[in-house]
Amino acid sequence: MLDTVIYRQDKRLVSLLLLLLGWTRATQARVGSTRFDAEDRRGIVAFAEFGFSRGGYMEVNVETIHAEPNAVAHDADVQTKGYLLSCSARGISMARVLAARGSDCEQGLPYTRCLTYSLDQPATRVVEQVQQDATVHLAIITCMQDPAAPVAYQVDYVLMNPNGEHLGTGYMPLPTMYMAYLLGWLALGTLQAANGLCHRMIISPLHKLMFMVPFLKLAHVALGVLYWQQQSD
Repeated sequence: MLDTVIYRQDKRLVSLLLLLLGWTRATQARVGSTRFDAEDRRGIVAFAEFGFSRGGYMEVNVETIHAEPNAVAHDADVQTKGYLLSCSARGISMARVLAARGSDCEQGLPYTRCLTYSLDQPATRVVEQVQQDATVHLAIITCMQDPAAPVAYQVDYVLMNPNGEHLGTGYMPLPTMYMAYLLGWLALGTLQAANGLCHRMIISPLHKLMFMVPFLKLAHVALGVLYWQQQSD
């Protein structure tokens, strides 16, 4: 029992350290590109998640790529029907349930309360300005797939918050947070260097090794500042 408690505490400590070191989950979609292959049998592919502030901007371009139909197996009555979805977290969960149902999912799409855009044209362009703070999930769903004439989708997207901010709302504090870390480690390194100078006559090899820690951390955090600033811009 004690071992279990210690293990859980260690897991929490490791998770906290990973967060502080900047090994966080990807910033989610800002500017990106993805492909929904014709061979994909999941029915729905969620390709982006982004936290918008009011006034945010979303642009999604979808190219519909039709494969050459198999003349023997092709059924003219079965046509692939694809849709671009812009959903809340609850909406995307409902859409996944519909996708698992197969060909009749088209009738249930209105119940997801997702913004739905038909992909029946060779190219579809969606441009929206977000009217309220929200986390938006973007996905492509196929409600019917002709196995003899499959369809693939090439998706390019730009997601942006006001003032050209490319980070979602969950990640916008990170540049400032890393700058605070940088100043903190700089102050700690300066104090440690001053203390080392005052006691330089009694410094051991272990002390010299410990002096390196704040400056190594300072270099790491400086890279974090540059990384998140670049992501923001």
